[in-house]
Amino acid sequence: MKKIDLKSFLLGILVLALLLVILGSEYVETPASRIGKYQVAAAATNKTPKYIIIDTENGQIVRTGYIQED
Repeated sequence: MKKIDLKSFLLGILVLALLLVILGSEYVETPASRIGKYQVAAAATNKTPKYIIIDTENGQIVRTGYIQED
């Protein structure tokens, strides 16, 4: 009976583990992140501060208004 070389044995185990990982993996699609979807711009017109919220996906203005002072 032949004696198995330790390097060959470890290499075989690593190759087998790699094949199992590759065959067992699947593509999982994650939902789109909403981070960065909106952008806020502020401006002062006639000493009255105003804000604008813009949807960066389609470029539409979502909301505008005046900033209230406390």
